[in-house]
Amino acid sequence: MHLPVDVTPGELSPPYEVSFVNQTGVPFEVRPSRAGADAGTPNAIVPAGGTFTARLQLRRFTVGAGSAVQGVRVVDGPWFEQSPPDQAEIVFVQGDPQPVLIALGDASWFAAEGVAPRALLVPLRTFPVGPLFPRGPPGGP
Repeated sequence: MHLPVDVTPGELSPPYEVSFVNQTGVPFEVRPSRAGADAGTPNAIVPAGGTFTARLQLRRFTVGAGSAVQGVRVVDGPWFEQSPPDQAEIVFVQGDPQPVLIALGDASWFAAEGVAPRALLVPLRTFPVGPLFPRGPPGGP
C-alpha cells in the first residue's frame, strides 16, 4: 500500500570528505552505493595502509504538509547509501561484506559554514559494530 505524503526538501549540509585509512593489515574493497553501481562505478580496492575517501552530503526534509516531522537523507552519490533511521552506510568487503554506519541525527552536521568540503578521518583497525560520529562530526559546535 502506498500512502501519498508530502515530503519537503530542506537545508543542504556542507560536503564532507570522509577518509577511511586501512589499518586492518590486509586489503579490502569498497562497494558502490546503488546510485554508484547504476552509474557504473566499480568496487574500489584499498591496500593495507591505503586510504579511501568518499564524499558525504546530507539534506534535511520534512514529512507532511505543515508537519514538524523531520529527517535527514544522504544526497545520492557513488559510495554512501541511506540507512534508516538517519544513518549513512558504506560497505567494505574483507571476506564478508562489512557495512559501516555513520549517525546523521546530530544537528552539527549542518552547523559548519561555507561550501568547502570538511575532512573527516576514520582509521579502520576493525570494522565498527555501532555507527560512527554519534555526536556529529568532530570539531562541530
